[in-house]
Amino acid sequence: MSPSEANAMEAADELVKPDMQAVLSRTHLSTNLENFLLPVFEAVSNAMHGIKALYDGEAARLGEIRIRFTSPNDPSKLKITVTDNGIGLDDENYRSFKTPFSGYKLSQHGRGFGRFIAFKVFARSIYSSRYKFFVDEKIRCFRFDISRAKEFHHIAVEPEFSHTGVRVEYDYPLLNWHDLVRELRVDNVADAIGSHFLPNFLYGWLPNITIQFDDEEPTSVTGHFKSVFVQSSAGEVGCDIDGTAEILRYSLSNITKTRSFKNHCLLFSAADRIVGYPRDLTNKLGEPHFIDEGNQKYIVVAVVSSPAFEARLNDSRTGLNLSPKTIESIVTEISNIIQNTESEQILKIKYGQSTDLDVALRENPILRLGLKGKSIKDYVASKPNNWKAEQFVSDLAIERYRASVDLSKEIALAANSPENYKERIQELAGKLDATKKKLWPNM
Repeated sequence: MSPSEANAMEAADELVKPDMQAVLSRTHLSTNLENFLLPVFEAVSNAMHGIKALYDGEAARLGEIRIRFTSPNDPSKLKITVTDNGIGLDDENYRSFKTPFSGYKLSQHGRGFGRFIAFKVFARSIYSSRYKFFVDEKIRCFRFDISRAKEFHHIAVEPEFSHTGVRVEYDYPLLNWHDLVRELRVDNVADAIGSHFLPNFLYGWLPNITIQFDDEEPTSVTGHFKSVFVQSSAGEVGCDIDGTAEILRYSLSNITKTRSFKNHCLLFSAADRIVGYPRDLTNKLGEPHFIDEGNQKYIVVAVVSSPAFEARLNDSRTGLNLSPKTIESIVTEISNIIQNTESEQILKIKYGQSTDLDVALRENPILRLGLKGKSIKDYVASKPNNWKAEQFVSDLAIERYRASVDLSKEIALAANSPENYKERIQELAGKLDATKKKLWPNM
């Protein structure tokens, strides 16, 4: 092969871009509100990056993200817009937009895949932007459609806002989402968005985010959730993930029950957002909620994050690639931390368990053999917080059987040792007498 032929082949060879339609076909979304809002979550996340790039340290104070639902319950007319006042789709951002799985996105803890997930929910996406090029103001408006050979169809229109920033429009929801659209409510959407970006409420930053349905008064998501989610405790804990020791960062909040949070739960955070579904901590903590001194019910919401989660975030950003064993160990570790921080509440649960078990043992005193010399309080302390009286009774019945078998073995061993038989039998008789007194103290 001549040098000229080699150069010609090298010039012709290039990496074929990913088949994003094929990637999307392998991405499944259940038809629930959180998945329906994934494109909105992605638009909000990108808006936050644009606001941060423009305002830096003043981003929380000066940043604005407006989310509007037009004809929110009519699938044929629904349009959702997300508008920000950030830096806009300048040349660098636009180049990143056109590059699936871009390095720029990876540097921002993203995947560069989120804008494609919109095509699992909506048939059309339109982007309009104003941005600065040195002192000049530029406009970039286009329809983005991966089903076309040319994915970008530029539109000669003026954006409907005068400041720099980006507006994303989604409309024509796919047929499988129509029933959900008919049931959309602004308070549920606000809860879902606030819950998704919960890490930012706890230890990050947020611009002012508002949601508006048609011409109703806008709802401030930021204002509402900042007053609800106040960090009560935070710290770090070690965890083994795939054989590597990792550090997890956790944050705890005590909140009143809401539509989104009805019981103690653990949330996993990656790329500054919640991924996956909440892990219910009721079984670990013993009750779905605690009761404060004012007799008000409250729950503990735990958020845990780690750099190790970033590399295990799936492409659709809907979950983490963690083994069930790893998830269970994290759930247990965080539950133990909550039990320490909520020790008074756990003592209440243990007191209630001890009281219920004492009543059960009065009805069936022979089961006290299963305590093996422990007090009810010590025995209950060693068992799960969610156990009820019937579970304690079942466990004590097994322990009583084991104690009886152990006693039979001790008698047999005594019979095999004639020289110590008398002393050993007297010792066993003393134990039986002591047990009798515990079982029937009034006899």
